[in-house]
Amino acid sequence: MPVLSGSGWRKFLEQDATIGQVTNTLRSVAENNVDECRKNPALKRELYQRCRSALEGAKDGINGGLGALPGVKNQGRSVAPFEYREEPTDEWRTWGLLAETFPGQAIIADCDCLSPAWACFFFLRWAGKVPVGLGISQPKTRPCRCRSEGKSCDARICVGDSILCARCGYGMAHAYTVLVPAALPAEAKSTIGAMLVPMGGEYEGLSVWDGSEKAGMAEPNASFYGSGETAIRILRDESDDAWKDALTT
Repeated sequence: MPVLSGSGWRKFLEQDATIGQVTNTLRSVAENNVDECRKNPALKRELYQRCRSALEGAKDGINGGLGALPGVKNQGRSVAPFEYREEPTDEWRTWGLLAETFPGQAIIADCDCLSPAWACFFFLRWAGKVPVGLGISQPKTRPCRCRSEGKSCDARICVGDSILCARCGYGMAHAYTVLVPAALPAEAKSTIGAMLVPMGGEYEGLSVWDGSEKAGMAEPNASFYGSGETAIRILRDESDDAWKDALTT
């Protein structure tokens, strides 16, 4: 049986990292996923099987829209390829670790693991010829007292169980995969085009594939993507503004 492991790694996110720095790390996770899959055909097949099952589920409503792993049952029930679950800590795991941890089971992960896995899938599916990126948005919900006072925000100081930080007022950040619909192959436009969420404002021309939502997370409002403090990075391009170039290719 092929070994579902690779040169994977996990990273715990620093509390004081900026959205741009976090998105750079997210891109690194996705690029590591690509390298792992190119070196290990078993990992690549596992990724393809799970993502294709999730795509079919989202498109045809299979297993409540979550999709079903072929030939896998749990007490007679279908097993979804992915299951979104918010993690108490920001632990980012590469595809090799995810696949090795959940063989024959739903891969349980947060947005910071699911979005780079999907980015890897799309990047490999189109042989790196189509721009594929990752985005993180963190909506601003009320004025930031600590930053206006020149202090460093400590996001661990929160209001009870609220997702709002008591000191800076930022809402919870969320990661997602970014595509350029105009650059997609005809086959992709017909299969996933209608499931993409167009971004607006300065990000018009980009669209979102939210792997977390496809894995059971409540669907955000379309206006969430690109709101507040947002950063977008394109795989295999170190420029912070590569997404702008992707719109003109």
